Amino acid sequence: MENKRKLSPRETNHLIKFGIDPFSDEILDSGEIPVEYLTGLAEFYERDFVVSKETLIPRIETEQMVDIALEFLSKKKGKMFQFVDIGTGSGAIGITLALELRKKRIKYIGSLTDVSNDALSIAKKNVSKFKVDLKIRESNLLDSFSKFAKFDLILANLPYIPTERINNLDNSVKNHEPHLALDGGYDGLDLIVKLFSQMEVHLQKNGLAILEVDDSHDERLLNDVLIQHDFIGSVKEDLNGKVRFWIISKRKNNKR
Repeated sequence: MENKRKLSPRETNHLIKFGIDPFSDEILDSGEIPVEYLTGLAEFYERDFVVSKETLIPRIETEQMVDIALEFLSKKKGKMFQFVDIGTGSGAIGITLALELRKKRIKYIGSLTDVSNDALSIAKKNVSKFKVDLKIRESNLLDSFSKFAKFDLILANLPYIPTERINNLDNSVKNHEPHLALDGGYDGLDLIVKLFSQMEVHLQKNGLAILEVDDSHDERLLNDVLIQHDFIGSVKEDLNGKVRFWIISKRKNNKR
């Protein structure tokens, strides 16, 4: 029994919720595979999303991104908003936002993008499951959009973990979740910096971008990126007091 898996209370409750015996041999011999992959479902914003080993498991900390987006859009009722969820994975962020906007009767046009077709196949399942009207597009960041595409809101939970820290992650993460969605390069900013250049073209003058970032991406690093672009921004911590989001908008004198 010494090699048998020891489940946390959260893991046990997750399995029971979906009708799986947490004390079965299959589970006890499953090693460190996240229970969300065992059930094929993960909870986000009190909804159960389909996930697979091709997608990251949505975290509770990321739910705050939806709250920030809703606060921004709720102040601007009366028009059709366009948003994009970049690196969507399972689609949890964009779909949740669409569902919450529908509840508030705020009109939107939304897109989910990812560079991985395997991830997009899962996002499609969730779009169908929750019956939301969202466009799904394979794209490396915003590469596949024309220069005329403008968004009031850009959401991005991109790979942001510095490469040298990947091996320090929990085994359940580094050995089972897709590295394509984790590894952000030397300082974790490879794709984030590229997105900033694209947002010069694609973010509306009065729009907002919300990026989830690593807890090492403090105000100093944000300012290093901002100095190269015509944006203003701020760092927002999560409920645990860790750096979690960059909130970005264009300067008022920006003509684009």
